[in-house]
Amino acid sequence: MYEMCVGPEKTGAALVWHVMAKQAPATLCGQRFAERHDASHAERTGHCPLCMAAFAKLMTTAPR
Repeated sequence: MYEMCVGPEKTGAALVWHVMAKQAPATLCGQRFAERHDASHAERTGHCPLCMAAFAKLMTTAPR
């Protein structure tokens, strides 16, 4: 249902892991990436705090 993708931080140029619904046009923090970044160099990259907060909220909310 969700996947991780590498892209620039919302506030900078550093690469971080973002959360994205599989068929969504944007990450959970609202970014849209025109290109995919090579994840092999991002193994030790941090996670987008906005995406992680949104994902945590989704996982703790009861299904409708």
